[in-house]
Amino acid sequence: MNPNTTYRLSTYATSISSTTPSTLAFYVNGVKVGTSTTLSATTCAWQQLTTTWNSGSSTTAYFEIRNENTNTGGNDFAIDDISMTVDAPVVTYSWTGPNSFSATTQNITASTTGTYTLTVTGNTGCSSNASIAITINSTPSSPTTTPATRCGAGTVTLGATCGSGETAQWYSSQSSTTVLTTGASYSPSLTASTTYYVGCKNTTTSCETPTANRTAVTGTINALPTAPSSSNVTNGAVCGSGVVNLSATCSTGQTVQWYASQTSTTVLTTGTSYAPSIAATTTYYVGCKDNTTTCETATNSRQAVVGTVNPIPSAPSSSNVTNGAVCGSGVVNLTATCSTGQTVQWYASQSSTSVLTTGTSYAPSITATITYYVACKDNTTNCETTTGTRQGVIGTVNPIPSAPSANNVVGASRCEAGVVTLTATCSTGQTVQWYASQSSTSVLTTGTSYSPSLTATTTYYVGCKDNTTTCETTSGTRQSVVG
Repeated sequence: MNPNTTYRLSTYATSISSTTPSTLAFYVNGVKVGTSTTLSATTCAWQQLTTTWNSGSSTTAYFEIRNENTNTGGNDFAIDDISMTVDAPVVTYSWTGPNSFSATTQNITASTTGTYTLTVTGNTGCSSNASIAITINSTPSSPTTTPATRCGAGTVTLGATCGSGETAQWYSSQSSTTVLTTGASYSPSLTASTTYYVGCKNTTTSCETPTANRTAVTGTINALPTAPSSSNVTNGAVCGSGVVNLSATCSTGQTVQWYASQTSTTVLTTGTSYAPSIAATTTYYVGCKDNTTTCETATNSRQAVVGTVNPIPSAPSSSNVTNGAVCGSGVVNLTATCSTGQTVQWYASQSSTSVLTTGTSYAPSITATITYYVACKDNTTNCETTTGTRQGVIGTVNPIPSAPSANNVVGASRCEAGVVTLTATCSTGQTVQWYASQSSTSVLTTGTSYSPSLTATTTYYVGCKDNTTTCETTSGTRQSVVG
C-alpha cells in the first residue's frame, strides 16, 4: 500500500431476493468511503459499485463491503469481481505561449521561438504548471549549384554554394539519407551522365535543407566522336616535292581536326581538306570534333592520312636515245627508251606541256633539222621527268647533192663497137653514181669514170652521193653522159 495514493474500490453486486433489497457501502480500515448503494429488487441484475479512497499516510488497508440494511427478511445479495486498484487521475492540459499561442493537447508543435507554459489540472481540482523556453532554428535554403561536363569517362568537379555558417551535403537522390561527401565541391569519376542532389546543413544548429528542397546538379558525360573511317579519308601524292592534297570527312555536326602525330595537341588545320607542302612522304592524323560539345576523337585513335612523295623519273640517257636523219625532207625515225614501268613522252621543247606522242619511237615528217625532247612517265605514279631536264633527240635534214654539171661530165665516142671511157666529177666528199636511166635504182658503177663496152650509142646518167650522209642526187635530176 502506497501512502498519498488514490485507489479505486470496485465490485459487482445483485439481489437474490426481491424483498427488501440490500444497501451496500465500502469501508476501509473501518471508515465508510463514498456513498451507500441500494441494489435493484430485480434479481440477477448485476450492478457495478465503485468509489475512490486516498490512502493518506496509511500503508495498509482493511477493505470491507457492508450491508447496511438491517431487515431480517429478504435482504440477500451476491457480489463478484471485487478489486482495489490505483486510480488513474483525469487531467486537462492548457498551453500558452508567444503570439497568443494556446493549445489543450498534451503535446504541441511550436513554430515560434519563446517561452511556453503548461498547466495540468486533475479531476480533484488540483493543478500544476511548468514553463519551457523553445528556440526555433531556421531551415537552410537550397544551395546554388555548378554543374560540370567532360568528354568521355572520367572525373567531373561539381560545385555547390550554401549560406554563411552552412556546409553542402551531397546525396545520390532527392530522398537519400546517406551523405556521399560534404563541402563546396564533389569530384566523382563517371562513365555516364549522373545527377546528384545537394542540401545545406547549418554547422551550429545541424538543421538541414528539407529533402524535397535539395538542388539537383548534373555531371554530364559527352561521347567522344570516332575518327573518320579509312573509307572516309583520301591519301594524296606529289612527284618530287610540293603541295599534296589530302581529305577527310567526319559525321554531320563534326569538324575534321588535322595533326602531325597521334598524340599532338597542336591543330595544323581544320576542315575536310589539307594541302601541305612536303619534301618526303609524311603521315598526318585526323580526328573529329563535335561542334556542340567540343568533344574530340581520343588521341591514339585518330585516322592516318598519308601524303606520299613519289620519285621523279630521270630522262632517258643520251645512250638510250637514237637520233635520226632524212635527206631533203620527209619522215625521220627517232627512238628513246625509259626504265621498266615507265613510258616515253615526246615533246617539241623542254617546257612544252603538249605531248606529241608516247612510246619508244617517233617518226615525224620534217623539212629542216629539229630537236625533240623526251621524258619518262611512271606508269603507276604518273610522275614524269621534270621540264628542263628532258633529253634531246635530233631529227636531222641533210641536203641532197646536186648532179654533176654539164661541164663536169665528159662523154666519149669511137668507130665501131667497143669500150668507151666516160667521166664525171662531183664535189669534194661525194662519189659519182652511174645509172642506166633517170629513174633506175641499180647503180652500174661508182667513181669518176665508167668504161662500158658499147655496140650502139648509149646515154648514161650520173648523180652524186654524199660520203657522210649517203644522201644522193634526186632521180630525175641526174646528169646525162653519152657514150
